[in-house]
Amino acid sequence: MAFLINRMRFFGLFLLVGPMLHGQQLIWHPVVQDSVPTRQAGDLTFKMASSFFFINNEFFGDIVQGYTLPAYQLEPSVVYYAGERFRMRGGLHLQQFFGENENMKVRPVISATVLFSDQLQLTMGAINGHLYHGLSDALFHYERSIVNPVENGFQFVYEDDQWWGDAWMSWEHYIEQGDSIPEVFTAGISARRHLFKSDSGWKLDLPFQTMIMHRGGQISDFDEAGTNFLNLSTGLEIEKRQEGFIKKTGWFGHFLLYNDLKNAHPSGINKGHVFYTGIVLESRENSLMVGYWKADHFLSSRGNPIFHSVSNFLEDTWFADRSMLTGKLLWHKKVLPDVVFSLLLDGYYDMTNAQFDYAYGFRIGFSPEFLITNVLPLR
Repeated sequence: MAFLINRMRFFGLFLLVGPMLHGQQLIWHPVVQDSVPTRQAGDLTFKMASSFFFINNEFFGDIVQGYTLPAYQLEPSVVYYAGERFRMRGGLHLQQFFGENENMKVRPVISATVLFSDQLQLTMGAINGHLYHGLSDALFHYERSIVNPVENGFQFVYEDDQWWGDAWMSWEHYIEQGDSIPEVFTAGISARRHLFKSDSGWKLDLPFQTMIMHRGGQISDFDEAGTNFLNLSTGLEIEKRQEGFIKKTGWFGHFLLYNDLKNAHPSGINKGHVFYTGIVLESRENSLMVGYWKADHFLSSRGNPIFHSVSNFLEDTWFADRSMLTGKLLWHKKVLPDVVFSLLLDGYYDMTNAQFDYAYGFRIGFSPEFLITNVLPLR
């Protein structure tokens, strides 16, 4: 019996490490948790991760043009828990934006995961990216889960009582000798140190996030300018969990850096920094975040462009100093164990330009996993 419990504990970690989000300002449409939290060695399962969403970004300022993302995503896959510490997954990611003029995009999703210990796992192939990196939206745009839904590379995830960490590298362009395209990859570390936690519900965390986007390659001949794009973020986060309608109250203060290490950004802005602070309130089905963003020449290679100091559609348009009030309101309802509905409202008031932009979106997520059979596990 103890042997079986240990096996189930191992595979519970496989499933639970991925969907966890860390950070108070990380408010986005929630990921459906697995209805079966543990698996045994030898289990062969079928999983259908799916989402149906409509996102409308009403942006009218000089930083980002407005756009709409109406689409559905389906990811049927077969998962084999080959042994106590190894899992294989294979399937397809299907996506189509609404409209008869849009074609369905089909991407393979293949990965292998090794569990080195109760705390550390490695995934190679299709990694748990986007939301699972636990990065700020300003560094890693949450809409990448829609417009760039599959990340391929490798990913280490670690978690114990004191630390949580995600270190990864994803390849976006692979090159060979003589290619005419640049090599492009993104590498990052998202870590969190739990400094203090009390029985009364208080918690103090020290987050650290860094990300580098590389565009280049010595064995490739291409016309684009190479770049090594660095972003850093750190700070403090305090929260208080309590009984009642408001389950959690929190505060965050983050300091972010930007540096183009080759001093080659087309805008001429190669360095910058930000101070970002705010409060968070959470109830059982609601999350509210209100923040203040103070930026001096800030850019991020994979972040939400609404936070940038340079326009992404107007030439020679940039703002050295940007002050912005931000807000997010999320309501989510678990309709069934595998089904969740969410509604998200975003607001951005650019104090520098007296411009208010807003966005809203809603989503249905459905992610069941069914046991097909149990076959002899590998020894």
